Amino acid sequence: MAKVEVDAKKLNEKLEEVSKALEALAKWMPTVDSALSSLSQVVSDLTERVDSSEAAPPLSSRRRVAGSYLRNVTHSYSPTWVRIGYATKLKVLGYLEPSIHQLVIGGTVIGSGTKMTPSTMVPSVKILAIKVRFGVRKEAKMLPTFLRCFPNVETLHVELRSNAVRVATAT
Repeated sequence: MAKVEVDAKKLNEKLEEVSKALEALAKWMPTVDSALSSLSQVVSDLTERVDSSEAAPPLSSRRRVAGSYLRNVTHSYSPTWVRIGYATKLKVLGYLEPSIHQLVIGGTVIGSGTKMTPSTMVPSVKILAIKVRFGVRKEAKMLPTFLRCFPNVETLHVELRSNAVRVATAT
């Protein structure tokens, strides 16, 4: 009988420990629920922002930049403007895609016929990554122009793309 009483006491002590743990959990549950609901709200806000940016209307065919007119290629979407100002510590840049990105350095829009000046070069860039579709003439012509903008590139990553799939990566 004494053994049963000892076992009952141990069981009672264990039940009290479990009860205390459940009380502590009950105290934290509202905090956890609140954090999860605010996290859910942040995620839904970000999802909404991404959806609205992807559904943005296309730019007009003419845009005024740095005192001159620029004709956009007829895209069904707006190009993403990559603007680089005074960036003496910029070491890595990429992946630039001529089909998606419009490069602007020091207020000058970089195109295939842009003449290089010190204000249109970023000599601090050491690693440059570019995705190019060589089957698209305009994109292929932009590759040498991009390289002239970054004269001190030590590592060049060129990803060759076709219209359907990625073909290869070169270093």
